[in-house]
Amino acid sequence: MAPIFIGAVLAMLFGISSVVIFGMEGMMTKAWIDQVFWALIGTGVVISAINAVWECLPCKLTKLVHAKQLSGWICEDTPCAK
Repeated sequence: MAPIFIGAVLAMLFGISSVVIFGMEGMMTKAWIDQVFWALIGTGVVISAINAVWECLPCKLTKLVHAKQLSGWICEDTPCAK
């Protein structure tokens, strides 16, 4: 959740600074400003998705190979321990 929030805040700050620097006409004529704005938000979403997958992936892989000791060590603090 934090990467999404950070990405949204950075996008908001970038949008405000772009309006101050380029004005409203520059915001409408320069396509890269809109692309950077949405890329900042998208990066936060992608990082959150990677974190969610990475949290459960090692636990599921150790259960797949039936390594009980390793599985107990890796899965003890994850919500995927079930």
